[in-house]
Amino acid sequence: VEPVSRISLRLPHDDHVWHLALAPAPKELDPDGGSLLVATADFDGLVRVWGYDRRAGELEPDGPLVLRGHGSKVRRVSFSPSARLLASASYDGTARVWDIVSGNAICVLNAGTGDEPVAVSHALFSPDEARLLTASNDRAEPLRLWDPASCEPLEIGEGTPAWDGRVQAAALDSDEN
Repeated sequence: VEPVSRISLRLPHDDHVWHLALAPAPKELDPDGGSLLVATADFDGLVRVWGYDRRAGELEPDGPLVLRGHGSKVRRVSFSPSARLLASASYDGTARVWDIVSGNAICVLNAGTGDEPVAVSHALFSPDEARLLTASNDRAEPLRLWDPASCEPLEIGEGTPAWDGRVQAAALDSDEN
C-alpha cells in the first residue's frame, strides 16, 4: 500500500487521550479547503479540536478549541459528515452535540433511562446528519436514536435486539428505516 500522505502530530495534553477523529474543516472555518480538524476525547472530561493546515504541514497557531461541559472521561468523538457538528460520548451519562463554528454545545443528551449511572461509549451521526445514535450501558435502552436538530429522542424501530449489558460500538447506514 502506497500512502497518499502522512500526518504525524504531537498534541499536548495533561491526561490520556482515549479517541480522536479527523475531518476536513467546514467551509465556514476554512474557505480554501486546506485544513483538517482533529478532535480528541480526553480523560480529563474535555474535548479539544485542533486545526491542522495541510499546506503548511503544521498545527494552526491559535491552539485547540476546548469544549467544556462533560463531568467525566470523554470516551469517543465523532464528526458529522459536514464536520460542522461534533458528537462526544462521556462516562458522565451524556452525549453532547457541539457546533464547531461557534464552539457551543447545542444538545446535551441524557442517555440513561433510569436512576442508575450510565456510561455513554459511542455517539455517531447518520450519513445525512439527521440522526445521532448513542451506545451505552443502560440496561433498558443501550442504543438510543436522537434528532440532533431538536435534541429529542427518536424511535429506533422494530427489530432492535435486546441486550443486558454494555454496547460499546454501533453503526448507522443511510437507510431511513
